[in-house]
Amino acid sequence: MQASKSLRLAVRTAQLVSSHQNLKAVLESRTIIDPAAGILIERQRCGQDTVLQILRDESNNRNRKLREIPADYVATAANNLTIRTHFDR
Repeated sequence: MQASKSLRLAVRTAQLVSSHQNLKAVLESRTIIDPAAGILIERQRCGQDTVLQILRDESNNRNRKLREIPADYVATAANNLTIRTHFDR
């Protein structure tokens, strides 16, 4: 019985760690997507929904992860300065 409780606790702990890592990755991605969206809204004169579709299409066409595409736009707009987020420590 004690082994069963320990196993359930270990599984639940692993699930929480995985969930935490996934949420952190999502927040980090959003941190770079939002500025890129602003850049594209200004350049393309379109709405946020259109910008997100542009980013998705470019991700698919270039066979790159969605979070990589906005980083290119931000780096170009910032003259290739290193962009850091509050998640970087």
